[in-house]
Amino acid sequence: MSGKEYFEEMIYRHLNRETSPKEEAELDAWLKESAENQAEFDVVTKIWNDSSMLVSAVNFDKLAAWETLDNKIKGKQAGGGKGRPLFFRMLRVAAAIILLGLLAELVYYLVRPKTPSTIQVVALDRNQKIQMPDGSVILLRKGSSLQYHADYPLNGRRVHLTGEAYFEVAHDEKNPFSIFTGKTIIEVLGTSFLVRSTPEDEQVFVTTGRVRISESKDTARTIILTSGQSVSIIGKLFDKENITDNNYLAWQSGVLQFDNIPLSKMIEDLNRHFQVNISLSDTLAAKSDTIKVNFRFENNTLDQVLDEIHLTTGWIVERNGSRIRLHE
Repeated sequence: MSGKEYFEEMIYRHLNRETSPKEEAELDAWLKESAENQAEFDVVTKIWNDSSMLVSAVNFDKLAAWETLDNKIKGKQAGGGKGRPLFFRMLRVAAAIILLGLLAELVYYLVRPKTPSTIQVVALDRNQKIQMPDGSVILLRKGSSLQYHADYPLNGRRVHLTGEAYFEVAHDEKNPFSIFTGKTIIEVLGTSFLVRSTPEDEQVFVTTGRVRISESKDTARTIILTSGQSVSIIGKLFDKENITDNNYLAWQSGVLQFDNIPLSKMIEDLNRHFQVNISLSDTLAAKSDTIKVNFRFENNTLDQVLDEIHLTTGWIVERNGSRIRLHE
């Protein structure tokens, strides 16, 4: 199911009062992403409400009012009135025709042919390079996904990111490039930067140019980043600083560089790069912020990295399934 179809289904579940609080929040965020989303919601809601009102009215007439009305008509007819029964029969037919028209409109909206309105790219087992129609280049990290409209960039340069990606955005002053992550909206004209979005937090690293980052649910909360700056977003906290992490693009370049940095930071970078769980013994963990390390790994496997650490430091590497532990 595409993203558009997913939210279409959620609209109908919302109108039928079947959505959970979490789904309501997700729908609210989707509506705020664009005027197009809000317009679609308004169309479906109007058809739904109009149809429901008319169905209720017709059911009421059928169950009670018409029987009473027919009796009155018969009474008037016996008294010599002419033309009234035909009028009310025509009124009932007209109501039925209007109802059928509205229901037909709703049914058509539900079952109309679905043309592929969005394109989704999922990097399943490797990093993936995406060449966008406007000349922008997106490097999507393994395990991440990207979605955008099939008519991109005709109706705007907007993409939706889940996971991590590096963007090299072609400059277009009249048509800003926007990234929606669910937590934030990132807007640029032309620049290069990395976005890392997880359920826990979000990070943006700007290599060149300038970006504006706003909260999805409160666009008044905004921060500007320029070349060489980064921000970490946890909840409503924006932690802006100069980039000191040499390895934020290691998944793209294959190079991990550690120059006299704390052991704790190296373990953090290795875990992110290889997507594993390396931990330290209590003894090593207690002094991991003061132990400084110097390593350079270039396109090495995890086993090669661990072997190099063992040969250089003498630390023992213990493996237990997917868990890795270092100790003296």
